[in-house]
Amino acid sequence: METKGKGVNEEIYHLIKAHYPIIYLISWEEERVLGELSKICKKNKKELIVWSYSEGFIDENDQLVGERNGGDPVLDLVYVSKKKDEVERVYVLLDFHHFIKGSSKIDPTIIIRRLRDLAKVLPHTDSCLIILAPILELPEDLEKDIAVVDYPLPDLRVLNSILEDIEDECKSNPKITIYLKKEEREELLKAALGLTSSEMKNVISKVIVKDGKLDFTDIPEILEEKKQLTKKGGMLEYIDVDKDLNAVGGLDSLKQWFKERSLGFTEEARKFPIKAPKGVLLTGIPGCGKSLCAQALAKEWRKPLLKFDVGSVYGKYVGQSEFNIRKAIKIAEAIAPCVLWIDEIEKGFAGTQGEGDSGTSARVFGTFLTWMQDKKSEVFVFATANDISRLPPEFLRKGRFDEIFFVDLPTEEEREAIFRLHLGERQNQEKGRFLENFNIKSLAASSEGYSGAEIEEAIESALYRVFYENRELTDQDILNSLEETKPISVLMGERIQALREWAKDHARYASLKTRKDKVEVTGRWGSINPPDNK
Repeated sequence: METKGKGVNEEIYHLIKAHYPIIYLISWEEERVLGELSKICKKNKKELIVWSYSEGFIDENDQLVGERNGGDPVLDLVYVSKKKDEVERVYVLLDFHHFIKGSSKIDPTIIIRRLRDLAKVLPHTDSCLIILAPILELPEDLEKDIAVVDYPLPDLRVLNSILEDIEDECKSNPKITIYLKKEEREELLKAALGLTSSEMKNVISKVIVKDGKLDFTDIPEILEEKKQLTKKGGMLEYIDVDKDLNAVGGLDSLKQWFKERSLGFTEEARKFPIKAPKGVLLTGIPGCGKSLCAQALAKEWRKPLLKFDVGSVYGKYVGQSEFNIRKAIKIAEAIAPCVLWIDEIEKGFAGTQGEGDSGTSARVFGTFLTWMQDKKSEVFVFATANDISRLPPEFLRKGRFDEIFFVDLPTEEEREAIFRLHLGERQNQEKGRFLENFNIKSLAASSEGYSGAEIEEAIESALYRVFYENRELTDQDILNSLEETKPISVLMGERIQALREWAKDHARYASLKTRKDKVEVTGRWGSINPPDNK
């Protein structure tokens, strides 16, 4: 049995009251969880006893309970099974997953046997055993005997309570100023989502110590703390973004779709009522701006961007991959609202039929699919795919993504925008390099069949050449660079043709200028239509 959610403390209360013998709480926050357990025990009229390998059983008055058994967890479990006082107790075992896993000198089979025995005995004593650990280590032998509760990180209510406590402490110090408007306070607390209570206290204390104040300008410092959170996890990378949708040439339909959903995470949207957007899948031709859109979207929506490396999920131990995918999802949900970017998703979830890996890939993929379908958290999944054919059909089913967009080669008008964008970024007054010195329309007309990435690379290559020759950049320099490059429309003609045919009936076009019946590109390299196979 596994449970999680906002009513986790109430759920634990009912589990204890219902005489569940053993409960496994997954959390990094010992102090916060023990504080909540103390309240729950008082409500249940039970005594809270905490066990650790270093100190044995300690009550809430920091007094040793029973005899110290030389740090032997087996004997301590025996003590719990034989204790039949009139006082009902809740025993909390800290970091006990090490003994269950077998990462100590104690034989894990003895520990597992003792726990199974306790599962039979404890209901008759009205006491309860809780394992509190940051990692779930649950062998199949114990699956039916233990209730698993995934204790969530602090929500906005808890974080606000922590901030209020800090404010109360600072009121007596005239050298400290805390000034936050209502909307600024809300944004600061949302920036702190994903931090533990101790991490929240530490980062707030750090920014106050620096300049004696806490205000809206300290939000970047809090976001920096969240970057450390993702780095520690290893599977998610916190991406700094500095370009918005204006940095994306063309793709007007896609950009309009993003703008219409920019307010989808607000409280006003919930009242309207509108659900928060779930995600989008961009497929199409490589080098046409799919990855850039992920970064521009996060900037436009002012949301953290997490890049998810699916390949890093897979581990060499049994169950490690499944645990890793759940851990990555949990971190993303803790940081929400955020954008979760999965680049070239078809590569990350390759081998989902489970061949050759005992079904691990299929289970990881299934976990991710189920989460996408059922998720309530404000995690916007931004996935890109170059080869849509490698994705299983169930991944493209309605309900996983809000929309699937096809990104084609840029039209002439879009190529004009791309040339203006990249030439504008490379202005040089000393060299007389101004946009009006270039014939943008001519350059756009001469670059049919080229992707945005290829156009950017042609400009960059031409700049290297004129820099070496110490002269000004001209249209001809760029045209020469284009001539030297065989575009993707030629190298992958048949594949592009197939992608376009698929997109006609299965996707929405990212560009308003793209025609659904346009399946042929002609230009300086001729037609890219596949040859007649007759």
